Amino acid sequence: MPNRSFQYGKGQMSLEFLLIFAIFLSVLSVFLASLSKVKSDTEASLDQILLNRLGNDLVYSINSICILGDGNKREIESAFISGTAMSCAGNQFSVSLKNSTLYYELNCDAVCDYNGGDKIKLENRNGTVHVS
Repeated sequence: MPNRSFQYGKGQMSLEFLLIFAIFLSVLSVFLASLSKVKSDTEASLDQILLNRLGNDLVYSINSICILGDGNKREIESAFISGTAMSCAGNQFSVSLKNSTLYYELNCDAVCDYNGGDKIKLENRNGTVHVS
C-alpha cells in the first residue's frame, strides 16, 4: 500500500491565510465600530456635564449679584464650551448646547447680551443683572 501523506499545496495555504485574514478584519471592524460609539457617547456625556456646571455656576453668580444689590459686579472666567448659547427673559435663564437646553429660575430679572469670549461679566444695575 503506497504512503499517501496529505501535503498542502501553495494554493490551499494561500486560501486558508486569506480566510483567517478576512475573519481578523471582520473582528477588527466590529471592534472599531463599537469604539467609535463609545467615544461619541463619552463626548456627549462630557458636554452635558460641562453645560450643567456652567449653568449652575452662572445661576449661582447671578443670584449672588442680585442679593448684593445695585452696583455689584463679578467677572467669571470660563472655558466656554464652543457652540453654547445663553438667554435671559425676566427671571428665566437658559443655557443650551446642541440638542440639550437647561432652564433655571433666578431670584431677580436678568438681561443677557453675551457675545462670546473667555470672560462673562455680571453687573447689577437697578435690580437687574446684566450678563455680558
